[in-house]
Amino acid sequence: MHLSAWLVFTDLDGTLLDHHSYSWDKATPAIELLRQRSIPWMFNTSKTFSELQMISLEMENPWPMIVENGGGIAVPDNDQCAKVFSGIPNYPADMIQVRDGFRFYSLGYERERFLPLLAELKRDFRFLSYSEMTANKLVTLTGLSIDKAKQSLDREYTEPCLWLDSDSAFMAFDERLGQLGLQCVRGGRFAHIMGKVDKGTALKWVVSQIFSGSQAQTIALGDGENDLSMLNAADIAVVVRSPRHEPPGPCTAPRCIVSKDIGPAGWAGAIIALLNG
Repeated sequence: MHLSAWLVFTDLDGTLLDHHSYSWDKATPAIELLRQRSIPWMFNTSKTFSELQMISLEMENPWPMIVENGGGIAVPDNDQCAKVFSGIPNYPADMIQVRDGFRFYSLGYERERFLPLLAELKRDFRFLSYSEMTANKLVTLTGLSIDKAKQSLDREYTEPCLWLDSDSAFMAFDERLGQLGLQCVRGGRFAHIMGKVDKGTALKWVVSQIFSGSQAQTIALGDGENDLSMLNAADIAVVVRSPRHEPPGPCTAPRCIVSKDIGPAGWAGAIIALLNG
């Protein structure tokens, strides 16, 4: 069995998807190059499975997906994955679900377990969490369509929140969460409350478990703070320039590149340059 020499892991919002329009048109040439060379390219994002299921169909991406900032991994039951998927040895059965043509592996706390704990924190900190939002409110905040807002609200492992307090309060908030076995990671628009896993942990899990035996080099692409663990876990990190903020850092990957262009154009330029040497 031939395995690709590369494994690509990518953030979506602000990276492969334009920050304002959510379009990936400028990345199309690089996506086509990945397809031509049969290189697995996997979403590693804060988005939910409901959101990614539609995006993966639209982009014709058949590969595993890391959902909700590393909280879980969805592996599709298809021919391409079957060629490289050899099962998960000694993985707890109660952390695996099978539905909708996917196998789901839980790496972190499930949302329903920690959501009740956030009510008490509301007394001391100012934040608006997803569980308090309607789909219409999320549309107003993000510009998503109503259907995509509903998909974003359908969460299993994380609870995004709009942070309304000070930076010093955020540090105290994160400390309180740590005492509960949780953490809060800031992303492009929202802070994400979740178990103590991250995109980097999930990347390593996918490489060691799903692509076990592969000597492929990993490429990770991201633009935000919550991408840093993924970038630092890869062999080659591509920090994609953002129109909203400075590149996250420090980047400690063996090789770190900052894209020339912003968003999906920067994503495409970096992928094409790397694959063409």
